[in-house]
Amino acid sequence: MGRFLFAGLGGPFTYGGLGGGAVVTRVNPGETALDPGVGALGGLAIPVTPHFRVRAEVRYLVTHDVEAKARRGITTDVSGSRGDSNPGRALFGPHQDTQFVPLLIGLDFVF
Repeated sequence: MGRFLFAGLGGPFTYGGLGGGAVVTRVNPGETALDPGVGALGGLAIPVTPHFRVRAEVRYLVTHDVEAKARRGITTDVSGSRGDSNPGRALFGPHQDTQFVPLLIGLDFVF
């Protein structure tokens, strides 16, 4: 993680970071699988009072295909795109291409 201050301590700042770890990618009864995952995040925080700040953050996670066992009534598959536009597929191969990109907006209380 890193942070860039615009106006010193107590002012607005941007932040970002990279990380990796294990991700649960199988959700079948009695079966669990951990696969590697890589993530990145970046955000902007703006103080509105000495104890509150508004924050916007975007995250990116790429991991192994997340699939449920094929059986009656279950057809879950959130594999990534088969095209070349998927950066996870280009970097990690055809089975490391499930990606998530959430945008978080919040209000933080600063102690």
